[in-house]
Amino acid sequence: PPHIFEREQANKYKVKMGITFRNGSYIKFVRIGGRTVKDGEACAIWNSGGEHTEIIGPKRVRLFFSTIRFLARHKAESHQYLLIEHRNGNVEHVQGPIAMY
Repeated sequence: PPHIFEREQANKYKVKMGITFRNGSYIKFVRIGGRTVKDGEACAIWNSGGEHTEIIGPKRVRLFFSTIRFLARHKAESHQYLLIEHRNGNVEHVQGPIAMY
C-alpha cells in the first residue's frame, strides 16, 4: 500500500532530538534543571554567586539559578594554525592539530 511507503520516507528524514551541536549563540538562565553537554561540546556556567565553571563533555550538569553558555569550537588540522587574539592585545599562533573552545 502507498501509505506504508510514505510513512517510511517520512521516518527516513526525521531528525532526532539532541543530535545537533550547540555553539556560542546558546545562552540560557536556568532556575532549576539540567543540561547534557555532549561529546565535542563545551560550556561555561555561572552560578548565582558569579563563580565560573567550564565543562567539557560528555557530562550531565545539574543547574540551580545558573546561566549556561555553550562555547564555539575552533579547530586546526596538521597543516593549519589557530590565530588567538588575547584581550590584552597579544597574538598567538598555535600549530595544529588542535581544537579549542
